[in-house]
Amino acid sequence: MKLYDKEIVESKTRTAYIVQNSGHDRFWLTFNNYKCKAQKKDDTLEISLNNYDGLVSNGIMIKVFDNHFFVKDYNPKTLKGETKFFNSKPEYQVLNLDKSIYQKNDSIYGFIDYECVIGGGTLAKLMRGYFKTKIQ
Repeated sequence: MKLYDKEIVESKTRTAYIVQNSGHDRFWLTFNNYKCKAQKKDDTLEISLNNYDGLVSNGIMIKVFDNHFFVKDYNPKTLKGETKFFNSKPEYQVLNLDKSIYQKNDSIYGFIDYECVIGGGTLAKLMRGYFKTKIQ
């Protein structure tokens, strides 16, 4: 599935089955067009769950190291080729991976359940679902 015309499709199968709900009070948006990419950089595994469509980005970057992880939220106000994050306050986060040690070219399967507050507590972001990909 291509999210924009010039996108290079790395996998012919869907790499993420994630639903995100964002909003506050009576106004909520739902996104379900996520893709997963993973890279091994030294001792850190970076898992990107993103739905960049050529114009805006939405999703999270999970960094896993020493049996710990932390989540960074992508800033949707990015230009092509940029990677920006914004401050958020995690309220709840669970990450389950199929194994604890990965190398480049391994397949990775996982589950994320993540909830955070954005914008000084005015917006909520909830993400939940499964992902799979090959580690670059």
